[in-house]
Parts: sequence; structure tokens; C-alpha cells
Amino acid sequence: MDGPQTQPKPKSLRTAIALNFILPGSGQWYLGQRTFGGVLVLTFLICFVAMLIIFLRGYTEYMRLVTSNDIFESNLLEQLGTVFHIGWLLGFLVGSIIVFVIAMAGLMVLPKKLNTGKNG
Repeated sequence: MDGPQTQPKPKSLRTAIALNFILPGSGQWYLGQRTFGGVLVLTFLICFVAMLIIFLRGYTEYMRLVTSNDIFESNLLEQLGTVFHIGWLLGFLVGSIIVFVIAMAGLMVLPKKLNTGKNG
């Protein structure tokens, strides 16, 4: 019953980096760092979905204001300047970039940990 045991194929760091470019944190998940990768993926997705919702709500409001009346009447131009919530969009963008940088830095540190683990 005990047949020959097959060794699992070693995980590729290149594949992990490619996965991180698609979705930050997925490379850590692929390499077995489930908790760290999961936190990064979840944080990135929250930032991305929040940016998407804010943008789509702003775009909907923008289209409503532009198509409703003459935009030069009754302070519609002032309202158009505030529909996209630039501060929130930039904040979530910066958060996403930070998550991406942390994910890539985590992958760059990982080979050093793997090498020290093999020697020790």
C-alpha cells in the first residue's frame, strides 16, 4: 500500500512574483505564507473595491449633473468639482501601492530566509 512517495514540485519564485503583479499577496499565498498573503490580498482588494465604488458613484453623480440642466446655472460647476472625492481616491491608491511594495519586499526577503533555513 505504501507506494513510492512523490516529492511536491518546488515552488517557483518567478511564479510568485508574477502572481504578486496580478494580485499583491497572492505570491506569498502561493509560497505557503497563507496568513501574510491573505492579509495582503484582503487589504489590497478592500482598497481596490473602495476606489472602484467611489469612482463609480462620482461618475454617476457627474453624469447626473451634466445631463440634468445647463451646467452654468445654480452652482453646478462647483458641485462637479466635488463629485469624485479626490482625497479618498488618492488615499486608497496610496494604500494599494503600500500593499504592493510590502508584498514585493516580502518576496525579496523570502529567498534569504529559505537559504538560511537550508543551511541551519
